[in-house]
Amino acid sequence: MFCTIGRSYDIIHKLFNRENKSLKKPGQHTIFSRLVISFAASVLGPTICIILLVIVVFYHNNTSKAQQQMEDSSILVANNIDSYLSEIGTITIAPYYHTYFGSQKTIDPSSASYASALNDFQTEMRSLLNLSNYSRSDILDLLVWSDGRYLYYILYNQTKYFQPTYQIEKQEWFDKAFRNNGKIIFASNYSENRETGVLSGNSFYMVRNINNLVNRKQKNLIILNVSTKYFDEQFEKMNLLFQSFIVITNGQGNIIYSSRPITANILRSIISKRVFEYDDTNWQVLTTDSNKFDLKVHVIYSLDDVKHQTSFLIGYILLITLGGIFLAVILFRHFNKWISSSAKAITSTFSELEKGNLSARCPEVYVKEYNEIGHSVNKAIIRLEEKIKNEYILTIQQKTVQLYALQSQIQPHFLINTIYCFIALNQIGETEKLTNAFYQLSNLLRYVLSKKQFSTVGEELDFLNSYLMLHKMRFENRLEFSIECPKDAESIKIPRLLLQPIVENSVIHGIEPCEHPCYCNIKVELQDTVFTISIIDNGVGFDTSSIPDEKDSVGLYYIRERLKLWNGSAKLFVESSDTTRVLIKIPMEKAT
Repeated sequence: MFCTIGRSYDIIHKLFNRENKSLKKPGQHTIFSRLVISFAASVLGPTICIILLVIVVFYHNNTSKAQQQMEDSSILVANNIDSYLSEIGTITIAPYYHTYFGSQKTIDPSSASYASALNDFQTEMRSLLNLSNYSRSDILDLLVWSDGRYLYYILYNQTKYFQPTYQIEKQEWFDKAFRNNGKIIFASNYSENRETGVLSGNSFYMVRNINNLVNRKQKNLIILNVSTKYFDEQFEKMNLLFQSFIVITNGQGNIIYSSRPITANILRSIISKRVFEYDDTNWQVLTTDSNKFDLKVHVIYSLDDVKHQTSFLIGYILLITLGGIFLAVILFRHFNKWISSSAKAITSTFSELEKGNLSARCPEVYVKEYNEIGHSVNKAIIRLEEKIKNEYILTIQQKTVQLYALQSQIQPHFLINTIYCFIALNQIGETEKLTNAFYQLSNLLRYVLSKKQFSTVGEELDFLNSYLMLHKMRFENRLEFSIECPKDAESIKIPRLLLQPIVENSVIHGIEPCEHPCYCNIKVELQDTVFTISIIDNGVGFDTSSIPDEKDSVGLYYIRERLKLWNGSAKLFVESSDTTRVLIKIPMEKAT
């Protein structure tokens, strides 16, 4: 890579040097030569550094991406396997409902009633399995074994289980099934090719001990031989960016499934190592334990595949970068005269600006693009001059700080009473009301804890509905409320929590002291010239003469301040006689 960049630099240097001979005089430096030096120092050098940085970062990100994708895939596979095996596992529960496994009954071949007893057992077992949705194509064999005999079976391979050489008591999983306290165990059905050492198989065993609570001495098993085709179908659907395969093992390290042929040595490497070599490729193993069963899911992906993909993409980056450099050289030489003359006029203006001369302006130049830049610079200078004079930035920052300070004063004060109401509802068993109240409180807290400065009228009214519903839970028939708002007004933006202090004052200071039923009505009106929000209650009311005093009406004072910062045209009015009415009016052209 460095040799390629070095040769590219030699070619660029020759191109620039040939142009310099026609422009350069002894003792002088042309703009072109200066720009060539600047190009080499500011473009070539940083470009090389950036390429190296991109290579390092891209490889790191690609490796991290592969790691993350495989971790996610491992968890997804484990969850899918848990769900699938749990569904299969319900079949192994069916025998527990059979009368035979809850009694002292025995089925003795020497008994005269043996045929009748066996037929009754199989009829009842067939009925139970039908209820458990046994008819699945991925279950190859099903056997119910008790005290040395198969009492019921549905077999894909009729000869395997009845051969003299196949004794169920001598299977490696037999003793473990009885030690597992009725839980499902998984056993391998893979066999090793003696010549190649490859493990092959297309199914696995699920075995559960059926405990007879009446006859403890009785030994019972239900055995399922499950096809691995479900795993094949699921893993084929996984769209992974990197070459990978999946292996599932049980707690003893025996293979239950593999999405590709592997040997016993490879299996041992997967179980015991994190990185290993296989087929001249380096592989990494990510292992995830099943949440429900004694199984481990191993996702194995190719580290070399990650490197190859990274190298391929890095090659494209280098080609694009080198192509961009050559294109820049050609364009640089072609437009050098226009660039140097037009840039000089603009840079001279920038020099004046650096000295603090805001009256400097870019002159008209011959190149259209630079002329447009000059016009834009002139407009920017005029705007900058106006903004500096009006201290625009300082004013905006100060208002923002004030708005945050005012907004932070407004917090809900009724949480303790609400929690006590929750406790009371729980004690009297009002579960439905308690659940609804929790939803209302969660909606309220989500809105209060939001960091947004502004909300819409619709969102604010939804919040107030939850707020008043929680108060009504406490006051019951002493509080009724209504909220009215036209559809067109719901999208109007207002400061968040603007109306909450008004409603809080209405409930706490107006309605709570009353013993008679009260109401709180919130109404939004959208007229031709005025946008109005009114909050009315028939509580005890208050002396409106104290409103101008900040100490006597802190909530209303802060609302006035927030309205002033948000919209200078907004007005707040308070009337109190038989009812108390708080009114916010904003001219329509200012409200939007």
